[in-house]
Amino acid sequence: MHSFIILGTDRDKVENSAREIISRYKIKKYNLITVDDTSIKSVREKIIKLINNSQKQEFQALVINEIGKLREDAQQTLLKTLEEPPVNTICIIMGTYSDFILPTILSRSQIIPVNNKQVEIDVKEFSNYWQPIITATGLSEKLIAATRISQDYSNKNLLLDWLDRQILFFRSVMYKRTTGSIKGKMNALEIGLIIKNLLNAKRYISGNVNTKLVIDNLLLSLPSK
Repeated sequence: MHSFIILGTDRDKVENSAREIISRYKIKKYNLITVDDTSIKSVREKIIKLINNSQKQEFQALVINEIGKLREDAQQTLLKTLEEPPVNTICIIMGTYSDFILPTILSRSQIIPVNNKQVEIDVKEFSNYWQPIITATGLSEKLIAATRISQDYSNKNLLLDWLDRQILFFRSVMYKRTTGSIKGKMNALEIGLIIKNLLNAKRYISGNVNTKLVIDNLLLSLPSK
């Protein structure tokens, strides 16, 4: 089974790339088996359906809408299918980042990166959120900042978009060092920890964990000055 992993923060471009692959293999709509529920039970049920349908002459596709939401046990189940694939089958895996994908799945797949949305954080936004966090000497400043973020982005989808922008922003700082507003305020290890915590926060919120608790934990887990 040929497996494709399409990664990017621009969901429209990710889905367009998936549709192009489906069109290339001339896969009919009724031969698309989509994984939306990320429980291991659901993944197993879809794979059983995939195997049962593999005797058909037509191509079929297993479509994973958001690989980052799959827990490791569900990804291990998917990996077994990639190792022993049904005939006439492709797998299309969509996601935002590769950080939470098992390396063995990555190594068995063709990675298709799409251009990410341009991300800019202005001085005001940095001052409102990250300046107090970076310079915090105790827990109270972090909790105040966490409350501000939770209030400003009380809608789950808006909060997920905000987290995506922060991840891209700090990755830009990490790899390009072009953002003068925080240059010299954090070292590479501190920036890496922020990125890791932001990725974890996005995963938990996507899995319907209480958003306020996730943001509190995100900021409290960062080291104080």
